[in-house]
Amino acid sequence: MQIPELVSVIVPCYNQAQYLSEALNSVLAQTYPYWECIIVNDGSLDNTEVVAKLYCDKDDRFKYIQKENGGLSSARNAGLKVIKGDYIQFLDSDDRIDPAKFEKQIDAFSKNINLSLSISGYYSFDNSQKIYPTSQDWNNTLSSDFRYDILYRWDRHFSIPIHCALFKRKIVEEIQFDKQLLAKEDWLFWIKISEIISSVDYIDETLAHYRFHPESMTQNDRLMEMNGIKVLFVILENIKNNEKQAFSKRIEEDVLALLESKSNLNQILTSKLEKIQMSKAYRFYKFLTIYFSIKKRK
Repeated sequence: MQIPELVSVIVPCYNQAQYLSEALNSVLAQTYPYWECIIVNDGSLDNTEVVAKLYCDKDDRFKYIQKENGGLSSARNAGLKVIKGDYIQFLDSDDRIDPAKFEKQIDAFSKNINLSLSISGYYSFDNSQKIYPTSQDWNNTLSSDFRYDILYRWDRHFSIPIHCALFKRKIVEEIQFDKQLLAKEDWLFWIKISEIISSVDYIDETLAHYRFHPESMTQNDRLMEMNGIKVLFVILENIKNNEKQAFSKRIEEDVLALLESKSNLNQILTSKLEKIQMSKAYRFYKFLTIYFSIKKRK
């Protein structure tokens, strides 16, 4: 009797206990039953441990790891060290997956023994459960050159939430997430993946659900901006020599675009400030300030 292939789910958690149950319920609801779920508590200060252990008590396919805070990449790496599965599913603690995700993606692998990676579509949703459909159809968005797309078109034409993917274990187990990056670490991971994969399957169904909320890392504009520049140079160090010249051009374009956006923002702010300074209310306020300042000196 053939042993069923196992999916290893890695769920990094940091202070998002309020969303964790929804993420774990989406794993528990999978129609494909052969999975393990590694919950990695990255030094959370909330009741993440309580929620995680409830699920471990409920179903022994859930496993719990606790570690000192080291960031998202560190937590994912900790999960990679203990997995036992044939396939790997990353799932952030505030996101969720469709109940049929494993079944449909395992089926894609069964039909192509050379397949390294299956990517599904996704939709975004907010805390009120309002759904924001995306227009990403990977079959049309991505070209036949996956490496080129990931290197030069990422963040310009598309980006792929990591939980859209189901990875064959052998292509992931030698790759670590870069702990020096506090954001944009997924892009570098995808670049490393794109260098070694043989084929990709795209499923045009929204099997991954991406939560959009004020606390999410992508809402921290300054953090994303700083790491957006940092990751460019980290990538430059990690790619092949024959790719460096073209990627250096991308760095130049991205940095110039950032400077231009800052300049435009400064112009907008300056224009708004000038309008405020010319308003009657502002001039009256300045008059009162000067008047009472003179009165006080007398």
